[in-house]
Amino acid sequence: MRLIRGKKKMYKITAILEKEENMYVSHCLELGIASQGKNKQEAIANLREACELYLEHAEPEELERLLQ
Repeated sequence: MRLIRGKKKMYKITAILEKEENMYVSHCLELGIASQGKNKQEAIANLREACELYLEHAEPEELERLLQ
């Protein structure tokens, strides 16, 4: 579980990390977002950034549906 900041509050998300050949792929199950990096830390940091950007621009109704 990871905490990420949205527009008005913090959200708990599940981050899954997988090794694929020469890089790591990270997935946020709740938001359906994926990212990658050269190492575990970079993959998680990239996923956090992608999720935070998504949360900044998502409609409140959509967040309510995804993060019940």
